[in-house]
Amino acid sequence: MQNIILSKDVPIIIDINTLKSHLRIEHDHEDEYLKTIVKMATEIIENQLSMSIFLKEYQLSYYPTACYEQHTFKLPIHNVVEITSVTQNDKLISYELQRKRNEILLSPTLLDVPVFIIYKAGISDCLQHIPEELKFAVLQITKSIYDCSEENVLELKYVKSIIQRYSCFKL
Repeated sequence: MQNIILSKDVPIIIDINTLKSHLRIEHDHEDEYLKTIVKMATEIIENQLSMSIFLKEYQLSYYPTACYEQHTFKLPIHNVVEITSVTQNDKLISYELQRKRNEILLSPTLLDVPVFIIYKAGISDCLQHIPEELKFAVLQITKSIYDCSEENVLELKYVKSIIQRYSCFKL
């Protein structure tokens, strides 16, 4: 099983000028580095939540090994917005998405031949609809990485409470 992000050029969740203001940086020569840190911080939060913050498209390959009429497969990213396609040998196969359990029921036609599931997941594709507290958690982790802090950023009280709150939702 391999989950690949197909989306290219996903915007960063924190405006670079907001970040520079927060870090009290007045120059521009670290902008690309700061963008990289924001992406890393966002991935840290997303990995903790098993959720995508900004809407992304994923491709998952799944190898059916048992001969069942229907397979139930749990998707690794929780906040699935839509399934774009489910194919095996370049042919569409039937499926059903069960959002509450974050599972897809599918009917593969062959064994040991990969099924490719392309799906979209995320809170929003609009920056204004991303919850401010998630942006704040990304900002704090970014600051900690930039400052080369030795503390575990996931153990910071406010970051930990945000992650715990959102891990209960599994949007």
